Amino acid sequence: MMPQKIFSCNQHTQQESCISKPWKRTGSHNMISSWGRWSMCFGAVLISSADGFAFTQKHTSSLISKSYATTTNRQKYFSSTRRNFSFSLSSSSSTLDEFTSNVEPKNTLPPQTPTTDSIGASTSPRYEKDTLERFAKDVAIVLKVMCAAEQDPDIPDVWKSKKLSFTSIWTPEMWKEHASRWRFWRYIKSFPTSRLLRRMAPQLSAYISWCIVVVLFHGRFRFDMPLTSLSLVSTFVGLLLTSRSNQGINRLSDGRFAWGRCVRLSRDTANLFVTYVYPKDKELGLLSARLLSTFGFLMKAHLRGKDANDIVSTMLPQKIDASYILSQRKKPVAVVFRLRQIVANMAERGLLAVPQHQALENNLHELNHVYGMCERLRGSSIPPVYTSHTSRLMLFYLFFLPIALVATQLNRVMTVLVSGAVGFAMLGFDEITFILENPFALMPLYQQSKNIMLDVADAFTCQPPHLKSQFLKIKAEPLNDDREENIEYPYGTSWEEKPIYW
Repeated sequence: MMPQKIFSCNQHTQQESCISKPWKRTGSHNMISSWGRWSMCFGAVLISSADGFAFTQKHTSSLISKSYATTTNRQKYFSSTRRNFSFSLSSSSSTLDEFTSNVEPKNTLPPQTPTTDSIGASTSPRYEKDTLERFAKDVAIVLKVMCAAEQDPDIPDVWKSKKLSFTSIWTPEMWKEHASRWRFWRYIKSFPTSRLLRRMAPQLSAYISWCIVVVLFHGRFRFDMPLTSLSLVSTFVGLLLTSRSNQGINRLSDGRFAWGRCVRLSRDTANLFVTYVYPKDKELGLLSARLLSTFGFLMKAHLRGKDANDIVSTMLPQKIDASYILSQRKKPVAVVFRLRQIVANMAERGLLAVPQHQALENNLHELNHVYGMCERLRGSSIPPVYTSHTSRLMLFYLFFLPIALVATQLNRVMTVLVSGAVGFAMLGFDEITFILENPFALMPLYQQSKNIMLDVADAFTCQPPHLKSQFLKIKAEPLNDDREENIEYPYGTSWEEKPIYW
């Protein structure tokens, strides 16, 4: 007698087929068509019965598949009312294996790390041998062809016209010009082309127009606002604008701090990989270099809602790695996950000591933490109720300011000028806060991503000289082959040559 196979299902399982008892339908079960459940029970009875009809294996598999589709829909929408049960099928094992293989969920885990032999060559046929020369050429393609522009292409052109801007990485010459004593003359000369003036030109023009209307028609409508009473409101407006501007600057500082840590951790992690992983497994070492070099571009693309598919496809020539990274919802996290898999593979094979393993894990943990910091800044803003309250109070003050100034017998021209200057100051503070509130929109992420790739590539291609001669100067006695192999890493001798991507 053929052994029976038991299938169990509960509320946490979605891969195996489930059948509810049709005679105990209550609540939301009545909303589901009972055809799937009755047909499944009928098929189970026919298969398990010794005197049942001689259904072929093909018909049985088709019947089970149709019933599974119906019950899967029931599981998706009414999983809260599902009951635990079990049923048995006495069909052939081949039919059951074929049935279960068709309902496997999509695998979201990273692909298996390729196994390597003692030389470092991959034993998996899916992986081609990678070299430092090939890695350097791919980096040169990304930096000199795909990202050859000096300015960030995602930043609006109005922010690219100025030399001194927080949208670019500053050089010593830029700092010298920024601190020059002639900076005040430069600010006055560049006022008509100011980027802030362009952004606030519509609202400032509307406010100046309102000031002119108040000045021209003040004598016809006797509506005076005491300037002393209006000054009470100005105190609250100043405090709210100052607090909101400080919050915007703090968000910009947090974004800069997060990306500064990202650059430092990427460089430090690359040094750890090239020191502890690459000498013992070149294939995995180069794979880690390729993954780390794309981390900055993936972070930038995720924070700005763009994509970096072309860069990932170039830096990850193995289709299995590129497909896994590009198929994930959070691609920077997928890169960290893949790097952790490499570290775990090296540790399982006994190629990493405990301190080395901990150092790599700590850096990967910090990279994940940096991603969380950036995601928090992108996903949350200054509370809109605070912003709206500040804007309403500011508009109230600006609306009555020209009326109060005219009532003090101030000259009409001076009334417009003073009101316009106050409006420019307040509206400028408000606009600056909106600019700084989303720091990743204008930060030099493009240049920072290129620097991350450069630092990672330099760690692998600009290798330090051998330790053999330096060690022999300290130790007079000759070293045996084992000790020499432990301290002399398999670095090349072309470290004086400049890489092709510089």
